Amino acid sequence: MPRIQIVGAPRSGTTLMHELMINGFEIDGYSKTEESLLDAQAPGARIYCGKDPWDTALVRWLLPLDPELWVIYLLRDPRDVIVSRHALKPELYWANLRLWRWAHSSVRGLERHPRFVCLRYEDLVKAPDEIQRRLAKAMPFLRVKHAFSQYHETSEPSQQSLQAMRGVRRVEASSIGVWREHKTRVAAQIRRHGDITDELITLGYETERDWLGEIDQEGAAATESFWPEDWPERRHWRKRLKRGVRTAWGLARFAARGLGHRIGLGKPARGSVSLRSGKSGGSDGT
Repeated sequence: MPRIQIVGAPRSGTTLMHELMINGFEIDGYSKTEESLLDAQAPGARIYCGKDPWDTALVRWLLPLDPELWVIYLLRDPRDVIVSRHALKPELYWANLRLWRWAHSSVRGLERHPRFVCLRYEDLVKAPDEIQRRLAKAMPFLRVKHAFSQYHETSEPSQQSLQAMRGVRRVEASSIGVWREHKTRVAAQIRRHGDITDELITLGYETERDWLGEIDQEGAAATESFWPEDWPERRHWRKRLKRGVRTAWGLARFAARGLGHRIGLGKPARGSVSLRSGKSGGSDGT
């Protein structure tokens, strides 16, 4: 069974991409919430599609373990990522440069992997149907159901997706470059996490360093993010150890499941996914 997992930094468009996939292609198994590949199961599904930004750091290890795993990575201008807000905490900026750098460094070098697809958020919102054709070509098992450009007319997103996307609207490009309306936020993030100009030039978001003239780094006041600006302190070592053990155990289970499917011993396990065939799980989230 092909499994498609959508990853990327928080606020990079992973929720929109997930909604476009399950609405635009004939996909009968999908997660209603963010669900890691280490936990997700899809009993009875022909194709499964999930998303979890935190799986971004795992896909490098998971791709070799499952020959039916496909990964879609959403890349977005980091300046727009760090000024995006979530309906759950609209008073706060959601992500920060630390998270964006973590996500992008996690997938560096995977661009040539045959089952890894890097999509720019900007390309998706400017030419959704072209991106849909590109995905259908990259994953020949996909069958088109609705055009991505018709998403606002044909979709029935979950409440959690509505919160993340702040409503259903036509896929269009008005969200590109919104950082210019939040220049003090961008300046404060650069002052805290360091200059990002080299990354912007490498990725094609800028051609020169003169964009820094648009922001006033000296006058920037610190702005709070929902996700921590720094990695957990050493005093939180118990939580980090617990997370590490859980990840290692999940990787072992994932590898065993992949081996079982390869030799014909795998049996579908119970899990929390929504199946368009009528079966449903119990997970509900964003």
